[in-house]
Amino acid sequence: CTTPPHWLQAVFPCSSAFAPAHTMAPRKTMKRSGAKGVEPEAKKAKADPRFAGVVEALEQAADLPEGCRKMLLTCVPHCFSSPPGERHESQAEAARMIGEVVHSVETVLRKAADDESAKVAEVEAAKSGLQAAVTEAEAALCAAAEAIQTKTDALDEAKKAVQSSQAAVRDAEEAQRTGDEGLLQTEKSKAALEKGIDSDLGAIVEGSGEPEQHLQALLPLLSGLGLDESLLSALPSTCKKTAADRGSFDAMVLEQLGARLKEHAAVLAKAVEEAKPAAKERASAVEAAETELCRVAEAQNRAATELEEARVSHQASAKSAAAAREKLDAFAPEHARATKERDDKARALKDFRLHNLACFEQLLEQAPSSKVADGGA
Repeated sequence: CTTPPHWLQAVFPCSSAFAPAHTMAPRKTMKRSGAKGVEPEAKKAKADPRFAGVVEALEQAADLPEGCRKMLLTCVPHCFSSPPGERHESQAEAARMIGEVVHSVETVLRKAADDESAKVAEVEAAKSGLQAAVTEAEAALCAAAEAIQTKTDALDEAKKAVQSSQAAVRDAEEAQRTGDEGLLQTEKSKAALEKGIDSDLGAIVEGSGEPEQHLQALLPLLSGLGLDESLLSALPSTCKKTAADRGSFDAMVLEQLGARLKEHAAVLAKAVEEAKPAAKERASAVEAAETELCRVAEAQNRAATELEEARVSHQASAKSAAAAREKLDAFAPEHARATKERDDKARALKDFRLHNLACFEQLLEQAPSSKVADGGA
């Protein structure tokens, strides 16, 4: 449509922009007389560059009907052509309408910037949650690593305790073996002596069995008894005699032999009794050492189990920490996109205010510049 709205024609009645082409007066060329030739045409006024900022703002109004947009775009150079105090009422109304559109665009841009800031706040909160999860997982991983070190140290100490207890058992057993050797020998000698008294000497006194065999069994027992030589020399002949053939001397020989053997048996019995408490202590020491060895061995087994559990826990913590870091890394693009969108919207609002809105406000408060294309009249 080439015909402007009636109210625009009323606002700008003298504007040649709204005059039909066929009604416009033909341009006349004035010639000057003389040799200097033709008078140059009047220089064209250069459009105020601030008009472009307002036009750009109107073009950004997405909700503005296209017909209204064209109408307001047509009004821009005309409603701001006069200083504020000299503007027609209709010019002021057109400027107000343009201002409403410009400010509505600013509102849209501001809302878009605020919305993106709110989204970034949500994204930042989500990122903080992911970072907290990473921090927590890494702390758990460090704790698990420390637990492994602690359990490793405990196992090393338990192994040392086992080794020490094993040495203590060996020492106690050696002390028992060495200490009990004398007792065992004494008990063996006592048993042999008692057997000789009961079996061999008894058979000789009764005159039963083989006298020579019983005598040979007794002879090893007689060493160390301190028997008189005459007694020892008479003993073989006495033993060979039957009980009925023996005289008083033979009876005296057997009686003294029996008494000395019994005395020696009593000495051995006393030695055995006196050695028993020490032997019992040595046995108790071995038992205590073995009990302690069992205890520290169980402690070593528990330490080994706890170390293995700590290692399993560390592996799980490592997986959790890696998963938390992966989530945080995977979130980075979303965070970057949200941040970029916010910055872009904020920059668009700032640019609009510094340029488009500023152009409108400057035109609203003052007349447009009147520079000409060639730099002056």
